[in-house]
Amino acid sequence: MSSEALLNQTEQPALAAAQWLLESGIQDKGPDRSTAGGVNAWYDLKSASYSFIYGEITGYAVNAYLFFHAATGKDAYLAAARRAADWLLLNSYPSLPLVRNRVNQPGFQVSYYDNWVFSFDQWVIVYGLACLAQVLGSGPYLERARALADFLLGKTARPDGSFYPVYDVEKKTVEAKGDKWSRQSGGFHAKALMALEKLRALTGETKYGAAAEKLAAWTLGVQQKDGRFITQDNEGSTHLHPHIYTLEGLLSIGLAQNNKSWIDAAERGIRWVLQHQNTDGGVYSFVKDGNFVPFIRADILAQALRVGAALRQNGCLEGADNALQRLRQKLLSYQIVRGPQQGGFLYGQEQDGTIHYHVNAWVTMFAAQALAVADAGQADAYDMAFFV
Repeated sequence: MSSEALLNQTEQPALAAAQWLLESGIQDKGPDRSTAGGVNAWYDLKSASYSFIYGEITGYAVNAYLFFHAATGKDAYLAAARRAADWLLLNSYPSLPLVRNRVNQPGFQVSYYDNWVFSFDQWVIVYGLACLAQVLGSGPYLERARALADFLLGKTARPDGSFYPVYDVEKKTVEAKGDKWSRQSGGFHAKALMALEKLRALTGETKYGAAAEKLAAWTLGVQQKDGRFITQDNEGSTHLHPHIYTLEGLLSIGLAQNNKSWIDAAERGIRWVLQHQNTDGGVYSFVKDGNFVPFIRADILAQALRVGAALRQNGCLEGADNALQRLRQKLLSYQIVRGPQQGGFLYGQEQDGTIHYHVNAWVTMFAAQALAVADAGQADAYDMAFFV
């Protein structure tokens, strides 16, 4: 997409979100090497404080900054991408390429699976590092991306192409608890297809393409007839956040390889979401026993809009224009439009109704890209490059 296509919009909510990501302080710019360059999960409006640097989210941030560097030409975004990537390189475990889950900020000392890493998060990081290597050329970012990918393929890949969700760095064992979608093998691991395809393209190594083929085939095999992916096996429920992660991975590699079956699977999955859209344009986040729980998360709105808009720009998802426009308007209701956090996006509600008064980093990244894609013209269709 050209910078003119983004900048010529009469309303520029995407740019406001990108500016928040760049200048709000959500990316740590302090002198402490354990946090500098890393991206905080959120800014808490009630406590006026940051929580923790998040490995997964810093991986997303590399691509979010690259996306807006490509769209605007501003070097500040590329510099931010490099800072984020450098944090990822510095915050791995001794003798392992794996990146730590979290580094807590002062005043936030909440333990969270300190000896675990999640294979999903690590694949997000692989993708961010590989994309930066694509921009800058081969070097330490590509070397680490390959080392991390090879570790994950060697230690967490299942014979059927899926992935164990957790690696315990202390016990050096894989884990699959099954008590939450993120702690079981699932379709959402299809997000790794983005990293595998990028490494295949950058290195020419067939092992990455072979792993992608197996993962994609397994993923298609667990999609329901109506397009839904079950995200919690023990109860047959679906959380739309990981459901759409699955679609993002399938659509990305489908477009990259012009594979109709993968693109069609992504389209079926997003049509299932839009079929359950509310009259105000929103979509609920969670369905169990055939019933949707009436709470909304803004990251899910952004994910749905981004996948839907990308499909439309590539000639798919006919008849969905009105639904996507209403989805866009609902998403915008979560953006802060004035004050010191202007441009950032609020999180919304958990599936139990809890409201988080957070200006959220990944929500803002997803929303910024979703709005940029939705507001682009047909001639500026995206190839999913630098998607988070």
